[in-house]
Amino acid sequence: MVPGRRKRPEMATRQPFTEKYRPTRFEDLHGQDKVVAMLRRHVETNNLSALLAAGPPGTGKTTAMRVFSQALQCHAPTPSPCGKCASCVSFNENKHQYVHYEFSAANHGELSTAAMIASFSGFHMNRRLGIFADEVQGFGPSASDALLQVTERPTGDTYYLFATSEPEKVRPALRSRLLTLEFNLLTPAASMKVLKDICLREDITYDLDALEMLVSAGKGSAREIVKLLDNISQQGHVNTSLVSDTLLFGWASAIVEYCYALLEGDVEAQEFALSRWLVPPQQKATGIRDFLLYLFNFEIARPARSAIVNAAFHTVSAEQRRRIIAGFRPRASRAKMSLETYWRLMMKHWNFDHARVIDDANLSVRLIIFDNLINGDFDELPQPNEAKVIVPSDRRYRIRSQNLPVTRVAISSHDPSGAMTFSQAGTIYDAASFLPQQYGVLFNARFRIRHPGHGPAALDSAKKSVSQFVHELGIFSSRRDPTNKAHWIYAHEQPGGIVYTEVVAHLPLAAVDLIDDWLTERRKAWFGEDSLYDRSWEIEVAKPGTAKAHVAKHWRMVRNLWRTLDQMRGWKLPNGRLVSVIALLAVPKGIWATSDNMDGTRRLGTSGSIGADVRRAAGSLTMPLLSALADGAWDYIDSGWELHEFQDRRNEIASRKRDEDMILAKWPASDDALQDRPRREAITRLHASWPRDPKDRRRDWEGWWG
Repeated sequence: MVPGRRKRPEMATRQPFTEKYRPTRFEDLHGQDKVVAMLRRHVETNNLSALLAAGPPGTGKTTAMRVFSQALQCHAPTPSPCGKCASCVSFNENKHQYVHYEFSAANHGELSTAAMIASFSGFHMNRRLGIFADEVQGFGPSASDALLQVTERPTGDTYYLFATSEPEKVRPALRSRLLTLEFNLLTPAASMKVLKDICLREDITYDLDALEMLVSAGKGSAREIVKLLDNISQQGHVNTSLVSDTLLFGWASAIVEYCYALLEGDVEAQEFALSRWLVPPQQKATGIRDFLLYLFNFEIARPARSAIVNAAFHTVSAEQRRRIIAGFRPRASRAKMSLETYWRLMMKHWNFDHARVIDDANLSVRLIIFDNLINGDFDELPQPNEAKVIVPSDRRYRIRSQNLPVTRVAISSHDPSGAMTFSQAGTIYDAASFLPQQYGVLFNARFRIRHPGHGPAALDSAKKSVSQFVHELGIFSSRRDPTNKAHWIYAHEQPGGIVYTEVVAHLPLAAVDLIDDWLTERRKAWFGEDSLYDRSWEIEVAKPGTAKAHVAKHWRMVRNLWRTLDQMRGWKLPNGRLVSVIALLAVPKGIWATSDNMDGTRRLGTSGSIGADVRRAAGSLTMPLLSALADGAWDYIDSGWELHEFQDRRNEIASRKRDEDMILAKWPASDDALQDRPRREAITRLHASWPRDPKDRRRDWEGWWG
């Protein structure tokens, strides 16, 4: 008798996290708020326009299109799938092929794809049919032509959805017929939330540092971080050691040993340290470059940046970082450079196309050259590039901040009662410099108004008329472009009893094109019959041009506001010489003017957007503003540095927001004081790391302070 085989017990199939936690509602699509809002509106309005989901891999393009299709098929009157009706159940059980058909360009031939698409256009049924095509950039001419036809003439019950990770490669004619939805990589805070939610639902124990490593390794891909967590959590408690071993992060220690050997000047030891890392030489070169950037972010940039560069560097301790930095600091001093400048040169050496490192010999040559730069003759170090800023023209009185402090003095005891004071000139400068620092725009319009009448009565009338003028100017601009504000500064003057007002403004381009017609219609109402004469108005509008030309125009307009500045007010230079401030501000001598006493009249005004309160709020203790005037850096006043500072401020604010969000994701706010303590302490440490001196912030342009 032949013994029978024992039947094996059936094993439950484990569902991968990527499938188990694939979102089935709009509410579960993390980090894609704009896309979700747009898809909801399409569901609410029954809009079946063809859509293109564009974004990096793993950002939820396919999932979002499936949820959208499910919402369109759902029987409940809600913009998000109910998850309970028969249609939603079939979607959730992957039985939706007859109402939502998915295919990819990578899995279908050119001719079969074209024929399949053509068949959809004549396909009619009693319910809607969603067609989803992934990797649409891979379709050839025949398939693309077929898609063009069906998107131009869709049937009433069929709608088309597409996805691509390379939108620039999608045929332009097809892209023009699709509404593009841009999917973004998850922020670190959003990635952390995804991981913590799954850990909570799966009863996975973890260390926060280990989850941070997974966030970095995932690089913003929701699919990748969920997959990593799935693989690692099956091995036990999720800690840094387990993550490092699973993801093979041990190579970071080889880079650390390489740096130690570099500081010893031992090339053989450097090569031996890197030989422990068994990867191609190109990857080693990339690792060295990334490690230098990592050290710059955490130890040199002020404030320290949270960009880890590579998840493997989570295994590097703060003590190791400090030891390496301490070894390079005296080298920077001997090279007569700041550590930051010195480090930028080091990074530049490794910032090239690493495909050129064709073999180990080539890498050895680069290691030897780099060792010589670090440990050899410091005279051989290349000099840093010129600062990326509009180069200021040489001015007669050129002052660098290291020559300060300087003292303001009066050349003469004479102080004309009608002249603009230095404090008033400083207010104008602060507003004019704040405009590009805060908003990234410049003045592009100037108005000089001669008011009717003479004396005090004319001055009172002028104040009211100008107030009405700038008020209506703001309304006019906002109606032409609601997304961009108008900003302005005005200054009154009264030479010989005649009242003039100088106004400089930034207007949206849509308003600039129509300003002449609008002024012709409105100025009689503001300034009376005399305003109809050309001699009563000077109007200057700056048309779009180069950044350098626009900066020059901006400050030329501002100098007209300074025309009545006290000519006897001086500034003492480091060499002891007294120079008129109006000359240092480069106000053309041909427009210098005097003004009668204005009897305490408020001679200046600004729009609220660049006024003192807004400037004070923007330049709070955590993000103080720079001022070339306050530092006596006269040659930088009209150089356009503010446009560079605008971008750096935006980057800094965004970086700080990401850091705060990450802390909140790690330690959500709690009413329990004990549980909330780690979050509060982390926030306090983060805020304390932000420099109070604006010159200590990291930036991509070189300031006047050196």
